[in-house]
This record gives sequence, C-alpha cells and structure tokens, in this order.
Amino acid sequence: MWKFIFVVVFSFLFKSMNQVYSPENQIAKRLLRKIEKKTFKGEKQMQKENRDLSTEMLLPTLPQDFIKAEKTLETLGFFTPSSRQTRKKAEEKVISFSTTIDGKRIKASASILPSAKYGLPDTADLDKYRAFQKILSDELLRHGKVPKHITFASSDLIEMMGDRKQSNRGGKLYKEIRDWLMRMVLTGISSEGAVYLAGKKVWARDTFHVFERAVAFGQEMEDGTIADCHHVWLSDWQLENINEFWLLSIDYDLHKQLRKPIAKSLLPLLQIGFYASGGTYTKRYDELCQFLGITEYKAKARIKQQLEPSFKELQGKGFLADWDYDKNELHKTYNIIWQAGERFYEAQDLLKQRGEKLTEPVKRKPKSITRPKKAPEPEVKEPEMKPEILEVKSDETRLSPLTQELIERGISESVARDFVESFDDEYLQEKIEMHDAKKATNEITTNSAGWLREAITRDFKISEEQKANLEAKAKQEEQKAQEEELRAKAKDIQEQRLQESIASFPEKDEWVEERVQKTIGVRKLMAESKFIQPLTDEEIEEKRKTFTEQYPETEEDRRKWLASDDENCRFEDIMSELKKKN
Repeated sequence: MWKFIFVVVFSFLFKSMNQVYSPENQIAKRLLRKIEKKTFKGEKQMQKENRDLSTEMLLPTLPQDFIKAEKTLETLGFFTPSSRQTRKKAEEKVISFSTTIDGKRIKASASILPSAKYGLPDTADLDKYRAFQKILSDELLRHGKVPKHITFASSDLIEMMGDRKQSNRGGKLYKEIRDWLMRMVLTGISSEGAVYLAGKKVWARDTFHVFERAVAFGQEMEDGTIADCHHVWLSDWQLENINEFWLLSIDYDLHKQLRKPIAKSLLPLLQIGFYASGGTYTKRYDELCQFLGITEYKAKARIKQQLEPSFKELQGKGFLADWDYDKNELHKTYNIIWQAGERFYEAQDLLKQRGEKLTEPVKRKPKSITRPKKAPEPEVKEPEMKPEILEVKSDETRLSPLTQELIERGISESVARDFVESFDDEYLQEKIEMHDAKKATNEITTNSAGWLREAITRDFKISEEQKANLEAKAKQEEQKAQEEELRAKAKDIQEQRLQESIASFPEKDEWVEERVQKTIGVRKLMAESKFIQPLTDEEIEEKRKTFTEQYPETEEDRRKWLASDDENCRFEDIMSELKKKN
C-alpha cells in the first residue's frame, strides 16, 4: 500500500517538474515577464502624465472669472488709487480728453465731484464696487437684464472679494460698507460730452450719480421697517447702459490678485486700450496723472519710481509684456507705451470660446446732446438715512455770507436781508469791521447789535488812526489766513505724495541699493573737494548692512521715513516749494 502511494506521488511530481522546466514554459515565462515590464513602465508613464496634467490644471494660467462693468465709468477715473482713504478736503477731479462726435474732433471732460464729508472714492471703494459688479454680472447672466433695485448682504461682498480676513473685522467692516454706499450715492459726475447713454446713442452734458439711493443694513426703510440687508437703487443712466450691454469684461481673478492701487486702476484702462489698438497702447503721462488723480512729475526717474512698481506687478501677472517712455516735446512730457502680455490675449481667446467680447463697440454713430438742467434738489431723497439727513436749501432761502455775518452779530434775519438788499457789500463790510474793532477794544460793552444797526443806518465814520489800525489788522489777518491756507495746502500735498510714495514704495533690495549708491555719490563729491576719503569696500558693505536693518517694513514706518527723509514728502520742503511759487 505504501509503495503504491509513493509511486503515484513521485509520478505526479515528475510530471509537474517537466511542465515547469520544459523549454516551452521557460520561453513563455520570459515573454510574459517582458510584457509585464512594459506594462508597468507604461502605467508609470501614464501616472506621470496624469500628475503633470493635474499640476497644469492647478496653475491659474487662464482667467476663469470675468465681471461685466459699465464701460463709461471705467474711462472717467472715478476711483482714485490710494493705499489710504482720501476723505476730507478732497478736491474736484477733472479729466479731459478728445473724442469724435458727428465726425468732428472735440474736447470732452468730466468732473468727479466729491462729497464734503466722504470725499472721493478710492481703491478700497473700487474693491467693493468690483464685488458689487460681480453680483450684477450674475444677475445679468441669470435673467438677461439687471433690475433697478439690488439687495445684498455684507457677506456677499466679502465672498465676492475673496478676502477671508475681512470677515473678522466686525463692526468696522459694516461701517466701511455703509460709508462706501454713501460715497457712491453722493459723489457726482459733471459730464461735458464724456458720459455715453447707450439707449439713446448720445454723449450727454449733465450731472450724474452712480447710485441713485442706498439704504445700509440696520437703517430705517421708507415704510418704517429696519433693513435686514443692503439696498441699492441704480441710477437711470447706469441701468440703461448695463441693460443695453454697454459693458467691458474685466478679468476679476486678476483684479483680486493685484495689490498696488495704481495697478488696479490701470487694469480696465489698459484693457480698453489694448483691445482698440491691437495690443499696443500709448497715453501721455500728464493725461494719465489726470485720470489717476496723482501728482505729475517732470523727472523721468521720479516718474519711474511712481509708476513702475505697478507696471511690474501687472507684468508679473502676465498682463503686461513691456513698457517704454518716449519724450513728447510738444507737450513737455512723456508718452508711455505699453505692450500687452499673454494673459490679455488668453482672456480674449477664452471670451471668444464663450461667445463673448472683451468690450462692446458703438453700434451706431453717436450724436451730441445737451440735457436740460434740473432745479437743485437733495442728492439723497429717500429713505432718510438717520442720523445723516441731508438738507439742501433753495436759492430763495439760502443766506448770503454777508447776511450770515450780520446775523452772527445779533441782527435779526429779516433786518439783515433788508440791509444786504439796500446797501453795498463794501459799505456793510466796513461797518462790520468798525463794530468788531470797537468791540475788541471794549469801546462797545452793551447792545453791540444796536450799535451796528445805528452805524449802518446813520453812516458812522471812523478816524484816520482807527482806519489805519483796521487796515493793519486786516493785513495781518490776511497774511495769517494766507499762511494757514498755505499750510493746509502743503498738508494736503504732503498727504497725497505720502500715499503715492507708500503705494509705489520699492522692495528692500532696491531701497537699500538706492541708499548705498546715494551715500557713495555724496562721499565721492566730498572726496573730490579733499574733505574726506571715498568709501572703502568694507565701509560700503557696512552701510548696506545698516540700511538693510533700517528698511521700513510697515506702512506706518514708511510714512514716518518719507515724512522725515524724503525731500519730496517733507512738510518744510513742500512749504518752501509753495512759497517760491507764490
């Protein structure tokens, strides 16, 4: 029995070994291993290609998000680039340009009229407005048109802006949004052929606003309820132009990536210029300063310091390929020439694939129009925005400055009005000065208003000595007022220059090298005068190290450094500059 089992098992093993080690099996195994090896290599190659494809998909090589912006506003310089909000004492901003109307080349202009309280819209307002335009663009995409009344929450704006840090700012953020709404309502645009009305196909001469009305979250509505979100009523001309598709497609992804205020303001201007000129756009530097609302400089080096940080940022994002400066002898300035980068062309291609255009051309030849001027009326009608109720008096009830002066000195309003209508301004001003001088020297101690009334009706005279004293005092006050006005103007100029310099502040290496080269130059001049030896290499390196440590990192530090060490921003130098002009 055991022998039988042994024979069966041995025969099975012998047969199996012959099958395993037969030449045919060995050849088949070698072929199989080769196939498996090739398959494995192929899988690895496919995995690598898939990884490469995934990486390419993660890179933001093409803009993905566009917003539709009403085109006229983008050409007017409505938003002034600034790293800090320019609010009070903001002056009217005027933009002039040439355009063709009815086949004739004419000069058009637009004045951006700031609110006395809220000032001109700036870069922070532009960011919020771009987010608001995203809301409008989504509405346009869903329904084919935009309604006059738009509602949204602060969280909607924050989400559109893509700035997560904003959500942690609480009440301050709500106040900024509320102030932005008020600025958009109160800031005026006085157009002299600069605003296009797409529905009527005309260039208008009138005064406009972007928002007709606005009610912020938490304010009282017209019906007495409290607003649970923000409400905006678009102005008629904005609504007309948007729904007539007088629009510009803006690369919103790029706008959100930009950090320089000037770069953000340049983006739509360059888009329109590149589209119209085929990728090369030229603009005079003085006109660019007018559009941006920034200081105009004469020296090319100062111009480059002012603008090139923004140009380089746009170049780094692929929107700009190159730029150059060409001397314009006729206008005593420079022409700036920009070349479009790949991102501009990629955006055009992407829009074409979607069946859209970067900008909509005028379908018919526009005509000039002058719209009838309306009677003065409150800029904000409804709802009442408590506690900021705007009161605008009619021409009949508005008091003249001289009437107001008389009232301030105790004369009743009705009598003051009669005096202003019956006597010359110069005569009344003389009696007011007489009254003030006598009161200052205690010659009038009681019923000063009665004395002034008698002086006007009975024509009181003053002695030559009193007249001389009054003239000397008036001259002294005039000089003091001129000095205060000059100082206020110098402060405004200093603030504007500080903002521009902070916005275009150089990177550390550039800043340090500029300081080093300036120090070397000064020592070289002194060495030529035999006062001191030039800097050695060791001293230069020591200076470089010192300057590196001194580099102002924060905006506050940069402001302090510019105000004390930059001759263009020092208050004393600006005062000297203004006094020389005067």
